[in-house]
Amino acid sequence: MLSPIDVFYTGSHIIGQFHHSSFLRGNSVKGAGEWMVKNGTLKIITSKSGHYRPQKIHFINCFKSLGPLSRSHGTQVRV
Repeated sequence: MLSPIDVFYTGSHIIGQFHHSSFLRGNSVKGAGEWMVKNGTLKIITSKSGHYRPQKIHFINCFKSLGPLSRSHGTQVRV
């Protein structure tokens, strides 16, 4: 998830114990969903989130926030 101040939070979903909405206690976010990171590389990002029900703008917010991060590490963000 992406906080209102552009901080990404991530963690494994553990049924009944922890969910991504726990990071910000269910408060407002700029983006939410799932992503898969393999060997330190972001492979997949989706807007799948049962709690937040993100809209298209939330997904766009995530990509906008990833842009500066990817450029600083020499990687590309592809859709």
